[in-house]
Amino acid sequence: MIKGVNKNVIEISDTGNECFERAILFVRPDSINRDSDHIRRRAQDYLSKLRVRPWFHPKGKLVLTVLGLLGAAGAWAVITALILMM
Repeated sequence: MIKGVNKNVIEISDTGNECFERAILFVRPDSINRDSDHIRRRAQDYLSKLRVRPWFHPKGKLVLTVLGLLGAAGAWAVITALILMM
């Protein structure tokens, strides 16, 4: 554990994630009295649960927004074409 000026921090150099090289976590003051191995295990568990989704991921909001806007534009194009044909 590395002790900072006013905070206790943990630096994890092996995050287990291909996107991140290191992680710096600030330890809560009420957890400082715990065993440092316990805190490191908790930090590794926390980092292993983090997932980073790219913006083009199917569950990403950007893809759904773009598809919705394209669908709305297509619907308006059909409505405009039908009105002009009358």
